[in-house]
Amino acid sequence: MKFLRLPAVVLFSFGLLHTSIATAVTPAVKITQVKPVLSTSLSGASGDDVSAITSTAQSIILVGTVEGPGGGWVNSAALGSSDGYIAAIDPKGRHLWDLRLGTGLDDIATAVTQDSAGNYWVVGAATISPPIATPTPSASPTVLNPDGVIVDPVPPTQIALSRIELWSVTPQGTLSASYYLDTPWSVHPQTISITGTKVSITGEISSSGKVKRFTVPFTLGGTFGALVQSPNFPTPTNLSAVVGSSTWKSQLSSGSIPGLPSWRPKAPTQVLLRYSKSGKLTDARFIVGTPLGLRWQKEIGLILITERNARFGLTIVSPLAG
Repeated sequence: MKFLRLPAVVLFSFGLLHTSIATAVTPAVKITQVKPVLSTSLSGASGDDVSAITSTAQSIILVGTVEGPGGGWVNSAALGSSDGYIAAIDPKGRHLWDLRLGTGLDDIATAVTQDSAGNYWVVGAATISPPIATPTPSASPTVLNPDGVIVDPVPPTQIALSRIELWSVTPQGTLSASYYLDTPWSVHPQTISITGTKVSITGEISSSGKVKRFTVPFTLGGTFGALVQSPNFPTPTNLSAVVGSSTWKSQLSSGSIPGLPSWRPKAPTQVLLRYSKSGKLTDARFIVGTPLGLRWQKEIGLILITERNARFGLTIVSPLAG
């Protein structure tokens, strides 16, 4: 009776195969801290904010609202009690230019996009002073006013941030045009997009304690269309950016994260996570502060804007880490 004997080379090959499988196990993802390349103020006031960001190959564009006289990324002179702004900085956080947007009252800037010519279109809202109507004198004999007291006209109720504002800014930071649409509600524009010569603005309307969504069109020729309301729905609060086949996402973490066994935060902490196309966690960072803007620009990297105690941080993740 003969016994089957495997050749030694086969056994040796199996050993190599076993070894290669063992060494091919993907190491566990470890979380590291996001470290800004620069931390600075906007205008120096506690109410300053960054609402949106965009970018070019050479610069990072910030849009938001400031309440101070200037001194950080927003150096231009104040227009009112609060101003919208657009500011450009380089990848090291150095100030390139900035422009305040608005009136002498309260203004905010909330979203930005670019057209095919490179111009920036910034949308926001303003509080306006409604005209005071002077009453027409009445000759009716039934009106009794023996003392001849002059009755002051009653000013109409002022609605905060009821005007939708739209500004066109050149690539060099010069205001080229501005447009507005008055509404009877408080408005908060949240997104702006351009397709050809058509602009679409979306956001929220607040009236009598109720919040609804709105969409309003605008043509680059300078005309607003009809504002359309719709039921309100929650807007996403987490940021995300697509980088090739991966997606970076920000979130507030209060406990363990799948794929990150070593993460056990002692308090709720903002984190930045990268997922592959298949949904596998491939990178993780924790953030000291609040993430305000996240964008991928291939010439710069992953751009992250954060805020902590009225200080704003710029972090760049290397393009090679995208």
